[in-house]
Amino acid sequence: MDMEASMEALAETAAETGAEVVRNFATIGEVYEDGVSLIFDGEAEATEKHYLVNTSVIFHAGDRVRIFADAGTYVVEYVVGAPGSEDEVHGIPAGGTADQVLTKSSADDYDAAWADVPKELPSGGSTGQVLTRTATATAWETPSSELPSGGSTGQVLTKTSTGTAWQAVPAEIPATGTTGYVLTKNSSGFGWAAVPTELPSGGTTGNVLTKTSSGTAWQAPASELPSGGSTGQVLTKTSSGTAWQAVPAEIPAAGTNGYVLTKNSNGFGWAVIPPAPKIQNYGATSTLQTNDSYIIELKTGGTAGTSASEFYIRMGTTGTWHKIQLA
Repeated sequence: MDMEASMEALAETAAETGAEVVRNFATIGEVYEDGVSLIFDGEAEATEKHYLVNTSVIFHAGDRVRIFADAGTYVVEYVVGAPGSEDEVHGIPAGGTADQVLTKSSADDYDAAWADVPKELPSGGSTGQVLTRTATATAWETPSSELPSGGSTGQVLTKTSTGTAWQAVPAEIPATGTTGYVLTKNSSGFGWAAVPTELPSGGTTGNVLTKTSSGTAWQAPASELPSGGSTGQVLTKTSSGTAWQAVPAEIPAAGTNGYVLTKNSNGFGWAVIPPAPKIQNYGATSTLQTNDSYIIELKTGGTAGTSASEFYIRMGTTGTWHKIQLA
């Protein structure tokens, strides 16, 4: 009878007699930080409870393990099963010599071996040499010359297209020049030059600095007022500039007493007052009001079919007629 059948038989006997079943083996369901879950023999599901284990052994899910009961719980002791292969490595490999280190041989679990400490510094070398990385490893080599040979006092180390070289300090300020000159940027770098002339030479008293097509020049100020003119004239804008002219006549000088100022095609002019409109009734009387206090009667002196040059008006029906004759 195999172990699983024996455990099932033991569980049946305990159930019949009412005795407590003590288990000695189980399978690890899952590994957790606080223990492992167990699948007891004869059961299909892992326990919800987590059980403590032997901390010197590394357990994995599915491992068949030996357990023992203690104070109402179980403690997992070790993994049980068929013997492993002779080539299988667990823990620290045997062998090795003094000062060797444990080195991983492959990505497989527990695959490690004893090996000599890797040489951080190559052998050999001489005083003043430096450790240099080569294509294959490291080696002691004489340092490359950081400073070129040659050179003279006052020269500076300058980067060139081929490396470095001693050269004279670049001349930031040219050596020549005349007193009062200023340093000016030119096509070849810098140079001393006379101060640019801000004001043109020449000119006479009263001239003004004027912008011209070629720069600036001293010139007489432009005449703001035209020459000529007479007393009472005013400066008038014309098509060619300005000129002195008489004050524009707002009121014409001519005219006759009693005339009125009239707008005409030339501007203004004096004209006779327009005559009053002609009113005729050819002898008929026109009553404008029927109230005796305000009756105004109008009539002409002619008859129907004849010209009338006289106009009469009176107040009231018995008032005196007043004649108004056209001029």
